[in-house]
Amino acid sequence: MTLTGQPPAPIPLTVVTGFLGAGKTTFLNQALTEPALAGTLVIVNEFGTQALDQHLLAVTEDELLLLAGGCLCCTIRDSLTRLLEDLLRRRDNRRIPEFTRVIIETTGLADPTPVLATVLAHPYLSRRYRLSGVITLVDRNDGLAILDRHPEARRQVLLADALLLSKSDSAGSDAEPTLLPALATLNPAAQSLTTQEALADPAAVLFGSAFSPQLRTVEARSLLRRESLRVPAIRPHADHDANRHSDSIRALALDMPEPLGAAATATLLEALARQFGPRILRLKGLIAPADSPSTPLAIHMVQGRIATPQQLERWPAGVTSGWLQIIGENLDEAAVRAVIASFTPQP
Repeated sequence: MTLTGQPPAPIPLTVVTGFLGAGKTTFLNQALTEPALAGTLVIVNEFGTQALDQHLLAVTEDELLLLAGGCLCCTIRDSLTRLLEDLLRRRDNRRIPEFTRVIIETTGLADPTPVLATVLAHPYLSRRYRLSGVITLVDRNDGLAILDRHPEARRQVLLADALLLSKSDSAGSDAEPTLLPALATLNPAAQSLTTQEALADPAAVLFGSAFSPQLRTVEARSLLRRESLRVPAIRPHADHDANRHSDSIRALALDMPEPLGAAATATLLEALARQFGPRILRLKGLIAPADSPSTPLAIHMVQGRIATPQQLERWPAGVTSGWLQIIGENLDEAAVRAVIASFTPQP
């Protein structure tokens, strides 16, 4: 209760989702610099044992929380419930700064349905948090192929209030003319715009309205209904492998303790892209450049496409040497390790 005896106003909560490499962190990094979004708490969910995205967001340590080790949609869903409850207790007791809104950035492998049901169906969380909506980023280059291959991506689109077409400043894609109609068929009620358009007023896009299941398609409403019935029964698996999402998709973490030259880094990424292509759903990591080991290089690859490396000013807190994490589909782990070993110095 507040000092007036009235229950506190619910805190707006938005889920930002999108398949691996769609550009969620890049979009949020730009959006969160807006003064209108001051006081926003960000919960980042990363799949696998290595976390990079949290270090690339333009927020303070007080404004960022990490849920690692699995997908919010399955193995650590119970952790999300406990975290959201604990945040309210600490906020009410003034043990943490009074955040005014919450963003949950899911891993790209997450089905958002259980995340939404966790808030909508929980008797306490549904009173204290107002679900503002689901923002789904879609890669304009690979979105159509991803929708065809991955049911998680389809559900991310089905449940969206807004679909943000990312990488719209890149060269045109042959798939784009068929991507937009496919998105409209899956979710005709969703607002569709580019990330650049969304960044003109990110607060309105992220928190402008309340999530309304009634506006969803019959399929989406059915998914939410079924999931809401399962909420009390969901518990984490004791034998969960944090690096495995399914029989075909898993994460591979590799230490890169030795500095690597710029040319060697580029050659390594090209070799991986050439040999494994789209089977590398997402590669990310930190490399110590040979000419400047104290300023790590953040490297990325999506569906075999290599992104421009990003130079960081310093190593993140608690990180002292390089590493790579590859989320792959039907990858031969020994073959991946062999390629990396052939291009990198060994300690």
